[in-house]
Amino acid sequence: MNKKIITLLNITLLIGTFYLWEKSRIDGIAGDLLGILLKTDTKYSDGYTDIGFKKIKNGMSEKEVIETLGEPLVRWKPYKKTKYKEKEHYVCFQYSESPNSTNYRLRQVHLENKIVVKVIAEFYLD
Repeated sequence: MNKKIITLLNITLLIGTFYLWEKSRIDGIAGDLLGILLKTDTKYSDGYTDIGFKKIKNGMSEKEVIETLGEPLVRWKPYKKTKYKEKEHYVCFQYSESPNSTNYRLRQVHLENKIVVKVIAEFYLD
């Protein structure tokens, strides 16, 4: 085979590997690397699993979320004490936290009128 073709195939394989790694991990490549480099302190709710969290999608009902992940650690209303009174029905489920207020793997599900509108999974630097 031609050297250029082999180089192109190797680059394609490398990009494909990183893409699959990014898509297969909840926190992606950056979250995995930060988790290796930095101390993490994550507490999850009793029913939480990574597999279950990956199943949560926009449009799911509150009931489906709770059936999949169990009760969250915290339920809170992000707009309760803001000028956005029309969004007081907006609720967030927090499925992870840092007991010692340090770096952790953040897991949140945001619901509007009991329907999932946003799912957050990231490595939170504190």
